[in-house]
Amino acid sequence: MLILICSHRRSGTHWLIDVIRHNFPGVNKNFINIDRLMEEHKERISIYELEEMIGKEAGHLILKSHMTSDFTPFLEEKKNFIRDLIDRDGKIIYVYRDGRDVMVSLYFYMKRFTDNLPEFPDFMRMQNDFDQFYCKLNRVEYWKRHVWGWIDQKDSNVLKISYEKLYINFTECLNELSAFLNLQTNKKVKKIVFYNKKKRFDKIKYRLLHGEVKSSAILPRKGIVGDWKNHFSDSALEFFKDNAGDLMEKLGYY
Repeated sequence: MLILICSHRRSGTHWLIDVIRHNFPGVNKNFINIDRLMEEHKERISIYELEEMIGKEAGHLILKSHMTSDFTPFLEEKKNFIRDLIDRDGKIIYVYRDGRDVMVSLYFYMKRFTDNLPEFPDFMRMQNDFDQFYCKLNRVEYWKRHVWGWIDQKDSNVLKISYEKLYINFTECLNELSAFLNLQTNKKVKKIVFYNKKKRFDKIKYRLLHGEVKSSAILPRKGIVGDWKNHFSDSALEFFKDNAGDLMEKLGYY
């Protein structure tokens, strides 16, 4: 079985990958980033190379992507390949997160690599540069388009799960994943924790005692729920609501 995990960036992709591969026997400990099929990817691969990579892996294999529900920004040939791949032997899990926390996490992530990034309120107003098919949308509008497209999927082969539920009701989410994937969990459940340099010894000791596993997330920041409250001004909140308030209501964040 192929397990395709999709999300908008900074929504818990790696966290969910780690939860699945450390808690379900038979799931390969490796995962493959299929976004490498994109033309603009720095480590771009061909369809043939991806097929070879998949063929070398045993067990249930996790694939990762930040693609939209209509499979952009892949071009047509690659869209069709991915659809066929999943239709043959795959399930899709879409993880989403409060868009305000996504914006904050994305901002501080990009700030590490981008010179002259504007202040946070102006960052949200920037044109999306992740997807050529939606380049006219600002960052909040693109988040809305990305999430709404997947949330509206009626396919029973797609499971939608929120970052917040995984954070607060981990056991319940694990049971949902088990039922969806038709896989039993390990007898000893492993949570995934985010680390920073502070109090590292205490965290390592806690991990060893409680069976927790370090997240493989790329440059994890805080990983907490509600950090947006520390960064949003009233005007920024108003802008966000004007651009994505209807989706936030649909998801229960408002």
